[in-house]
Amino acid sequence: MTVAETNVNISILIITRDRHYVVGECLEALHPQLDFNRHEVVVVDSSPARDTENIMSKFSWARYFRISLPLGTRPQSYSFGARQCRGKIIAMLDDDSIVFPAWLERIETLYNDQKIGAVGGRVLPKNWDNKRVDKKEDGAPIGLLSSSGDIMSNLYLDPELSREVDILRGCNMSVRRNLLEQMNYFDHRFRGQNCRVEDDICLWVRRMGFKVIFEPKAVVCHRAEERPDIPRSEFNLRSEFYVWRNTVWLYAKHFGLFRKTMVKIGLSKPLLTCFRRVFGGSLKSPRVNHESFKYLPAACAGIVGGIWGVLMSCIYYLQDRVFARAHSGIPKFGEGNLIPYGDSGVVREYSINR
Repeated sequence: MTVAETNVNISILIITRDRHYVVGECLEALHPQLDFNRHEVVVVDSSPARDTENIMSKFSWARYFRISLPLGTRPQSYSFGARQCRGKIIAMLDDDSIVFPAWLERIETLYNDQKIGAVGGRVLPKNWDNKRVDKKEDGAPIGLLSSSGDIMSNLYLDPELSREVDILRGCNMSVRRNLLEQMNYFDHRFRGQNCRVEDDICLWVRRMGFKVIFEPKAVVCHRAEERPDIPRSEFNLRSEFYVWRNTVWLYAKHFGLFRKTMVKIGLSKPLLTCFRRVFGGSLKSPRVNHESFKYLPAACAGIVGGIWGVLMSCIYYLQDRVFARAHSGIPKFGEGNLIPYGDSGVVREYSINR
């Protein structure tokens, strides 16, 4: 089934790697909401094996791309997929997410407001029906990322009405394609499990003068299946390392490298997190919890990740300064997008199945 490029309003982009056992259910839940006169689905598969390709043969209505990339390259997969999308809006959906009814309609309607640049919705955990996720928690911040170093997601909450936020979850967010093009797509310098890459997109949208909107009625259930690269565990050393490393880079990129916040994000917060998880309680009244000492190696990895993030941000700063000198009229570091991030870590090869 083909759609004229000028008629596509929303492209739903799904990237996948070695998770053929979930991508089919994701597509089956999405299909009833699609109007092929206005919508298209783009699936980008970087799996070494061909199991996902076999599954995709059942979904001829989706545009399927098979590419070759190493582990830890979600931004490159997203950038490749975004370039294949023909819609004015690109909605990103994880391969292990299940959309609720009216998900796509809720997102599409909000884009009638031309001041809105990105839209996302609630993300419920796998066992969401056993949790009190529908209860409004008075005063709890939603989608907050402050310049002082506080990040509070809480994007499972239901505030009943849509609201403007700072950040969204990458498994349930969308953005105008022309804005993605202006920011040169996704930043490949978010490494490891590539956390914070979606926060980066949201912050760019806000810096461009557009709104980022949280629509609580656009709901997905994120099953958080195991990743092929880094396990989902707070006890995993690599996971904690890259969380703090990428957080430092996010703040350096958007709020400036030479700020007190960098000391807080790069050193103070990882140290405080380590203390609280290992000892429990507060700094004034620590409680020894021998069971929590199993977290100590991962906590130390987080501290190293924060320090390493500061170092890498300094290197990126120098790279961007050199790049700026070679390209007149491009903003300085921290004031605008410099490096064409989506062009690095290039896809080695790809085949278009449809």
